[in-house]
Amino acid sequence: LFEYMALGLPIVASDIPVQTRIVQDAGCGLVFPPNDAEAFARAIERLCEDEALAEACSEAGRRTTARLYNWDVD
Repeated sequence: LFEYMALGLPIVASDIPVQTRIVQDAGCGLVFPPNDAEAFARAIERLCEDEALAEACSEAGRRTTARLYNWDVD
């Protein structure tokens, strides 16, 4: 997850507690209910169709990993 965020890739993640907290706190992507393939597809479609959202998620992921999730953070 953190590597994708650092690369600036918008995240589409299963709605499990740890991932959901990270993705929502960072604002770096969308979550979907586990085992819901249609919701997964809709999340991907939404990011593909909404360039502003995808770019905002991308930047948020880069910014969050630089600030919180890197080897230099104490």
